[in-house]
Formats: sequence, C-alpha cells, structure tokens
Amino acid sequence: MKHFILTITAIALLTAYATGQTKFGIEAGAVSSGYAVKKGGQRIFTADKLGGAFGLGFDSKIKNHVYVQTALLYVMNGYLQNTYKGDLTFSVNTLELPLTLIYKTEKGIGNRMFFGGGPYLGINLFGDKKYSPVDSAEFFVKTNIGNNQSDSLKYFDYGLRLVGGYELKNGFFIRVHYQQGFANQSAINDYKNLLRNKSTGISVGYLIGTSKEKKAERRNRAFRSHGLEM
Repeated sequence: MKHFILTITAIALLTAYATGQTKFGIEAGAVSSGYAVKKGGQRIFTADKLGGAFGLGFDSKIKNHVYVQTALLYVMNGYLQNTYKGDLTFSVNTLELPLTLIYKTEKGIGNRMFFGGGPYLGINLFGDKKYSPVDSAEFFVKTNIGNNQSDSLKYFDYGLRLVGGYELKNGFFIRVHYQQGFANQSAINDYKNLLRNKSTGISVGYLIGTSKEKKAERRNRAFRSHGLEM
C-alpha cells in the first residue's frame, strides 16, 4: 500500500509539473485523533486526544475542476484512557502523506468549494505514554516503535482520507477532513491485539502562486476579448 501511494504521488506531480499546473501550499490546524484499542483480546475504551498538524503540500490541476493534492504533514496523534487507577495519555508524532483527488466547483480562479478523497500513508516517528496515577506523581514511558513484538507501535499506518472545504480566489483555504486507518499498528501481530487510528481535523492554508495564475488568466481573457489567442 505504501509503495502504491508513493508511486501514484510521483506520477501525479510529474504530470502536473509537465503542464505547469502545480501550486505550492502551506497549512496548519488542529486534529482530534483516537485509536481502536484491544489488548489480549480485551477491548480498551479510549477517548480522542486533541493535537496539532502542519506541513507543506502541492495542488496540481489535471483538467477543469479536477485536481490532485498531496502533502507532507507533521501530525500529533494519540488517545486518552481514563480508569479508576488514573489517566493515560498516549502520544505519537507521525509524518503523513495524503494523496487526494479533488473536485473544485469553479473553473480557473475564484471563490469555490472543493471535496474529495484518497489514500494516505503514515510513518510513526516517536511517542510516549504519560501516566497520571491517582495516588502518585505522573511519569512518562517512551513508546518503542518498530516491528518487534517487544515494541509498542509499528512504523507504518495507511488508510482512507476524505476532505472538504472552501478556497478563496486569493489562495487562502479552509479544509476539514476525516481519516480512517486500515492498518493494525500493534507490534504484536495477532487478532487479540489492535491499534487502529482515526482522526478528524480542520486546517487553514495558502496556495503560493495564485496571484501569478490570476494575472495570467486576466491576460488570456483580454486577448480572447480581442479575438486573439495566447
């Protein structure tokens, strides 16, 4: 799955660059993430954890209304667990690479809605567990990431991402997303143990190069109004 996402992303960007239809973007926002957790066959009830996300991306026009967007995002995922013995905060920092097919409601430059979906790949970097017992001081335990059964979390996550939002003609945009992981990230690879991620989020960003595209579009309209072609 991860090789498929990387390959398709490279093809999409090369195609868009060849036609000069790619804009560079920056974005930042908030993420509410959670995990479906099962240990030793027993389901663990958890609550969502609020974190941040920021990164860089590309917006690549394929044809009228249809775009491909990809990004490299630094995301603060995790979950909360509350018990009578105390609270646990599980935090993991992840690099995410979403590849999204987008439909925009207006052609060219203008205020418009957009929506779409596609796969994503996540790479877990590091994390920890903060324990807050009711009868003692809180303490932290490092989360070991790897593919050995002694580790707490696997390196890779993957799944489906759905997005929607609104883009202004000056290049600013707001986006909401829902993301469902398909991978079992538990390093203990059996049906009795499960760590599966999901998240919702909202972000704001800016597409660099929008002003140049607006000038080019106005110039093209001027030429067409005089019966000329660029």
